[in-house]
Order: sequence, then C-alpha cells, then structure tokens
Amino acid sequence: MSSSLFDSIRMKPTRSSAAKEAPKCEHPGCTEPGAHKAPKGRNFEGQYLLLCIKHVQEYNKSFNYFNGMDDDKVRAYQKDSLTGHRPTWNMGVEAKAVESGVYVDTLEILKKAARSRTARVRATVSASADPKRPVVGNAARKAFETMGLDETSDKAAIRTKYKELVKRLHPDANAGDRSNEARMMAVIEAYNYFKTTGFV
Repeated sequence: MSSSLFDSIRMKPTRSSAAKEAPKCEHPGCTEPGAHKAPKGRNFEGQYLLLCIKHVQEYNKSFNYFNGMDDDKVRAYQKDSLTGHRPTWNMGVEAKAVESGVYVDTLEILKKAARSRTARVRATVSASADPKRPVVGNAARKAFETMGLDETSDKAAIRTKYKELVKRLHPDANAGDRSNEARMMAVIEAYNYFKTTGFV
C-alpha cells in the first residue's frame, strides 16, 4: 500500500531510504551521501558543510577555528568569550551615569538594601542593650514562688534573694537546726533552674 499519509507517519526511516535522501558529500570528487555536518569556520557561524563519515572525520582532525589569526587576536577573542562577546563597562563608566554624575536606582534596590542593613544594626543594638528574657512558663512560676519573687524580677534581684535565703535557712545559721533544710534545698533547686534557663 502506498500513500503519502502513511509514508509521512513512519516512525523511523530505513537505513537505505535515509541514505538515498541525504545530499551528496561536498568534498570534491566524493559520491557518498553527506549525512554529517561540519562547521564552515570563523565568520560563517551557523553554516555547515555536509560530508560523508570519512571526510567529516578528516575535516574535524584538521579543523582550526583560529587559523589565520595572530596570538594577540586569539587572546582578545578568548577574553571577549568570557562575557559572550558582549560589551561591558567598569562600574560608573556607563554613559548615563557619567553624564548625570549620579547613579539612578530605578528599582530602588540600593535603597532597600540600606534600609535592611539599618534595621539589622538597630535590632542588634537593641538586643545587646536589652537581651531577650526567657519565657516564663509553669516551671519558672514555681521557681519564683519558691524564692518569694514576682515574675518580673531581674537577674540582680534573683541573686540577692538567693543569697539571703541560703544564709537564713542554712543549719549553721540556725545553731544546727535542720528543720529548714527541705526549704533550703527547694531554693537551691529553683536557683539552679534559673541558671540553666537563662534567668540568671
């Protein structure tokens, strides 16, 4: 069955039909099909020679893109290739900036960065001046009650109260009386809790 519709939907052409469809090799005197592309060279970007496998291999072995260029031109080409052969300017040398004398920040990127930097500096200064106090949870409330303090007491007040209670409740201060020993142990535990959680 031969139909132009069925022939166009064939998944993969057979090797013989692909060879017949390929143009002839562009190497002088060769009659093989030219199924392989070889770049024409500098100043002919995007243009290719169609060669057979034998001649494309020979062409690739001897191909030199920089043929005919002296060393200075090759170095200049390599340097320009770092930026994709597009022009670049040093910072502040672009024509508009030089004419006006001021860089125009149309997207306000520099202004936003400066505001962000200022906010970070202020936050750091305020954090160092007034360090963040730990959250007062149930355990902290119990420790404050044990020591007879309110929840807003600062480090100095906690230390002073601890020293006062230990001196008052210690058996040596009470002529060897150990009746306050349990209360003194609770005060010591509360103070240790404050130390481990950052209240002191």
